[in-house]
Amino acid sequence: MHTVTIELKHPVMHGTEEVTRLELRGPLRGKHLRGIPLENITFDHVLMIAGRMCGHVPTVMEQLQGDDLMRVIQETSGFLSGGRVTGS
Repeated sequence: MHTVTIELKHPVMHGTEEVTRLELRGPLRGKHLRGIPLENITFDHVLMIAGRMCGHVPTVMEQLQGDDLMRVIQETSGFLSGGRVTGS
């Protein structure tokens, strides 16, 4: 199992909990992709997959800002493209 930890530059709130980091836990599994089309994956789909991989609800993912958002998209895309096989 490979985990990518993203320290958020702009923490987000979920209820009374401050989320300061996200841990994308791989490998990518069927449960992460359930209901996602195999073609034409959108930005919304990538955020949904990222939320599933780190165990956060959509409302947490929707609050991500700028650099944090782009890093989550980049790292999640790495899992989607198979670029995380060796962990490098």
